[in-house]
Amino acid sequence: MRVTGRLLRTFVELAGKQLEVNVWGEGERDGKAVRIVGEAKTQMTRRDIDRFYKKVELLHRHRGEDLFVVLLARMARPEVEQYGRERGAAFYYSYDL
Repeated sequence: MRVTGRLLRTFVELAGKQLEVNVWGEGERDGKAVRIVGEAKTQMTRRDIDRFYKKVELLHRHRGEDLFVVLLARMARPEVEQYGRERGAAFYYSYDL
């Protein structure tokens, strides 16, 4: 994965509604364009991940782009990190970036 632009916190318009996303940008993976979308929390929980994946599903359904999902946390219990990875997200701690 290679980021090809700025990563922003922004609002994405979907069917006339504004959807807030903490990480939004463009990248390239295996020579193909991919949309980067992510959630950032001080203390990530399973509930946060589940809520965020509802946004991911909406984005995929309405925009049809390949998505690279990122979860960023200051803290998370080990089972929460594992759960995020099992859902298919890249999981990072803020202090590692």
